[in-house]
Amino acid sequence: MSDGIDQILKPLTIGIVGAGRIVEDVHLPVLKNIPLVRISWITDVDSKNRKRVGSMYGIKDRHPDKVFSGPEEIDIYLLAIPLNARDNYLRSIAASGNAAYVEKPFASSAKDHRDIISHFVSGNIFSGFQRRFYNTAQTLKAIVDGGEFGRLHSVRAFQGSYNLRSNFMRAWGEDQKRYSGGLVMDSAIHILDQILYALSCKKIRSVSADGIVHGGVDYDVRIKSILTREDGDVEADCRFSRLTNLGDRIELLFDKARVECGLQPSDPVLAHSKGRRVRYQSSFSFGRYFAAKTVNQAFAYNWMDCIRSARNGVAAISSAKNSILTSEWVEEIYKCL
Repeated sequence: MSDGIDQILKPLTIGIVGAGRIVEDVHLPVLKNIPLVRISWITDVDSKNRKRVGSMYGIKDRHPDKVFSGPEEIDIYLLAIPLNARDNYLRSIAASGNAAYVEKPFASSAKDHRDIISHFVSGNIFSGFQRRFYNTAQTLKAIVDGGEFGRLHSVRAFQGSYNLRSNFMRAWGEDQKRYSGGLVMDSAIHILDQILYALSCKKIRSVSADGIVHGGVDYDVRIKSILTREDGDVEADCRFSRLTNLGDRIELLFDKARVECGLQPSDPVLAHSKGRRVRYQSSFSFGRYFAAKTVNQAFAYNWMDCIRSARNGVAAISSAKNSILTSEWVEEIYKCL
């Protein structure tokens, strides 16, 4: 990706479906700072909230029933609404021939994932797995692809935190029932996607999982899987929790080294080999920009990747066809719980 941002982008118009926190706090600030992008309108079933967010960013609010009846030509639709509210929007966008950027989770099963993609004959449908652009994920991928430490045998991932605020867990659980479904679907899915991306996995051969589930919401999950790469199988051992602190990290075990990093985009990637510890840095770049070291940078890169592909037809890291395995892994995990 050697083109500069001025060559990547052409003028285009975006329509936003959903006025939740991820749109208010991240998507809108990012889009407002990408040159030659115009946000036409924002819609949400919560009229008070869509008017508030629209007013905050100087964007027209539109009633959900009138999303496809306006005179504007929308180039890319951002869908940031729950899974069970997307079908009609996706079908209408696909029929229009325009592009869609779909927030995670993209789908609850591999079959649904493929079905959604199949309606977009142009291939212009993208997923919100922007953590692929994290410096940590790009560096891990470079190390795995480089083969410096021999064969990769296993990967481990941990994410866990417990919040002591009064009623926090109760409120979080209620939110999950309404929107995502649980810890794996809400946040751990990003880490699973980073693993599949960094390891260039071709298949998920087996999955076992157990955990603490209450009221249909998973709060603590242990997962053991066998992932298949071109050079063989890799064991994956993961634990995600809302009930205990775990020390957030990803670890890769090779023949000749153990490589580890935290989950934040700017965390160092360290290789422990032969009694030495070496810090690694990705050489990945997006135009004149390097791998993302902040969350907002990652969102910006995912958007630029999506825009470039929608405009010029080039391959995109964010293409929804590249995250089918992520939906499959999550589906298999929930079958076990």
